[in-house]
Amino acid sequence: MFLEEDKKTAEQSKHFSKYSLLVARRCIDRGEYQDSITHLRNAITSVHELQQLKNNKATEDKIKQLFKEIGDKQYQEEILENLGVEISEW
Repeated sequence: MFLEEDKKTAEQSKHFSKYSLLVARRCIDRGEYQDSITHLRNAITSVHELQQLKNNKATEDKIKQLFKEIGDKQYQEEILENLGVEISEW
């Protein structure tokens, strides 16, 4: 779900967002609504970061797939050229 180099940051963000939600709930129970808002905002920020890290992985996966497809196409073109087949015929 995350790039290898982002896994530690993602795990920290997960824990922090869960902790912030827990603290926000406790603040609501005590009537400390402004503090609850602060903790909810912190949780939202952490979840946004998680989404960005997830998007980074998805983008890298797409790029790798495109490079693979490009490489495969170039390899296929080389084979066709070696066989004497015009690329335009293929």
